[in-house]
Amino acid sequence: MNFFKYIKIGICSKYFLLIIGICVFKFLKQSLFNFFQINPFSDSGIFGFMPVLYGHFVISSIYTYISYIIFSLLFYFISKRSTQSKYEFDFIKKRTGTNNSLMPKGFIHNQKAKILSIKKIIKAMGACSILVLQTDFSKIMYLYDISLFNIWTFTIIFILFFMKKYFIIEIFKHQKYSMFFVIGFCSILLILSTFFPYNSSSEYNSYEKVKEITGNYFAFIPILIIFISFTGMTSFFIVYSKVLMEIEMFPPYLLILLTGITGLILNIIVLIFTSFFPCKMENFLKSICIVVNKEGFYYDNLLIYFSNLKSRYINEETRSDFFLEIFLVIPLYLIFSFLEYVCQIFSIYYLNPNYILIKEPIYFGTLRLIFLFYNITNLSPVLYLSQFFLLEFAEVLAFVGYLVYLEVIELNFCGLDTNIKRKIINRNVEENKETINELKIISEDNDSDFDNERNDDSFISNNSYHFNSIN
Repeated sequence: MNFFKYIKIGICSKYFLLIIGICVFKFLKQSLFNFFQINPFSDSGIFGFMPVLYGHFVISSIYTYISYIIFSLLFYFISKRSTQSKYEFDFIKKRTGTNNSLMPKGFIHNQKAKILSIKKIIKAMGACSILVLQTDFSKIMYLYDISLFNIWTFTIIFILFFMKKYFIIEIFKHQKYSMFFVIGFCSILLILSTFFPYNSSSEYNSYEKVKEITGNYFAFIPILIIFISFTGMTSFFIVYSKVLMEIEMFPPYLLILLTGITGLILNIIVLIFTSFFPCKMENFLKSICIVVNKEGFYYDNLLIYFSNLKSRYINEETRSDFFLEIFLVIPLYLIFSFLEYVCQIFSIYYLNPNYILIKEPIYFGTLRLIFLFYNITNLSPVLYLSQFFLLEFAEVLAFVGYLVYLEVIELNFCGLDTNIKRKIINRNVEENKETINELKIISEDNDSDFDNERNDDSFISNNSYHFNSIN
């Protein structure tokens, strides 16, 4: 009973569903290819086969960015007229604090803010290119099986830094302590995980894998810096997209469109390059060159992709898989990719960018737990228990810390609940009531004094009148 005195559930916004949406659509998109996130030996997806698209990272990225372009244009033009007034209304609500606590630095609302200039579009495309580069290069890094060097707690540091740069924010005691808790404890757990082998399939820990790939143990330092830079790039886009939509009044669907255009252009260039230049398998590139034909190994290759599709069509046994991939898997992949990104952009728009942090422990924490139960009878070939507990405990601690930071959990001890939004609002309401009551009292006193003055004036006037008349 005393426990619930000190820990309470705070306010949950309906926009939290957007965070859940990111996780759901991300899982559905991956499940079209296979269930590797749950079963490492999975060789089929939702429809009972593994599509040709799986493993073609550049081509799948091109499909993703095409989905951004097609659906954002569709939704933008459909909603342009009907949402213009609502957009402005939401913006006013945000500025007045009814829907958002953030105030941008040095911003003065004027009519020019609504004009889409070339300068704004260039800035937006610059931010989108950062996201595209981070996303595509991350895929390459994960192929090297050194993902444990991705110390994701740096994302918290970068987001708080960029938030402080672009917005006027005040971080209260419960937020500071929760973030120190997550950064400190989770970072220790993540660093510890790098010293242990991931599973029995490879008895190397992360540093030994780096030595095997590069020939030098200390090569982990630039790898770690690369992962940190990726978290910085992601954090910058998350915060700066909020700046674009809040300060520059950039329509969310237009931001999605520009992401699609930028990503499509960059990935087409990459696909042309990778299609013409095979990998030299004697160097470290052999780990990322997983597209193969008789001519050699490639990171991706457009001709091999179409050739594999054609092979499925020619073979009577796999012809149904060909039609399923063309008319079902690819359309669903486009839809899920777009919906995942839409949920992310609108969660940034309607919520504080810090809310995006919570999607990672929800997604990976839940999947890792399902992964454990699915493989519990034969776990060591896919994951050591030591790794599971280190990584899962980090996700759980992060999840709890984020809930405290976002005031979904309220800690009612040591003054940690003094400056939560709910209590600040209640104090403001009470102060306003007291101010109104004081003004009423003052007003009544003034009215009473005014009436007395009027009576005194009348008395004097009348006395004066009578005095004069007697005389």
